[in-house]
Amino acid sequence: MEFLQNPLSGPGQAASEKVKAPPKPIVKFWPDDAKFPMKKIQYSKTIDGETFEATDGLRYRLLGIDAKGEKTQEKRKYVQLNEEAAQRYLSILLADRNIYIETPPGAEKENPIPVYVWKGDNHEMVNLNARMIDQGYVKSHREYGHTVYDRAFKALEVDSKVNKRGIWNFN
Repeated sequence: MEFLQNPLSGPGQAASEKVKAPPKPIVKFWPDDAKFPMKKIQYSKTIDGETFEATDGLRYRLLGIDAKGEKTQEKRKYVQLNEEAAQRYLSILLADRNIYIETPPGAEKENPIPVYVWKGDNHEMVNLNARMIDQGYVKSHREYGHTVYDRAFKALEVDSKVNKRGIWNFN
């Protein structure tokens, strides 16, 4: 595709001079590329540290994370998940209301619907499930075949532990 050069763009350039269209921007996905089709929805309210409701009235649960789990032992130290803090952080992440959900095939039959949640624009998309793990608000949680981001989520959890973020800060 070509565009006509703006005649006001510079001295000595003819209005009929053609230039190539700028390249289509590449969208960066963090921490990994999306695996399933994405759908734009509007956030309404947070239910708990891993569940929210959209303006369509449906409830969605973030896949691959655990915000509600009981106290678990990690290398002789007990980790207590803080669901209230996870819920507050999830509310902050979803605050701009326009988000994208990625639903694995067949998952839409469940209630709440298990999804990966993305936020961003045509330059960068951030997986909010991964962001919650990265910041230490939740643990990664392997689920029944839906967690296609297991490797990325586990790497983020290890990094969060090493850097003592959130629930991994044992002070």
